[in-house]
Amino acid sequence: MIQQLRIYEIFEKNKAAFHARFRDHAARIMRTRYGFQIVAMWETKSGDRSW
Repeated sequence: MIQQLRIYEIFEKNKAAFHARFRDHAARIMRTRYGFQIVAMWETKSGDRSW
């Protein structure tokens, strides 16, 4: 089994758009086209940066 960890830096001014696009497009493509099984998604904040 191969696992992949992806880390994206999210900027506050477009956080909502990022989440919507990931949910509606990227995650769907990962599942259907590439057969990914998404195990978990989370967001963390440190100072003024979000990942």
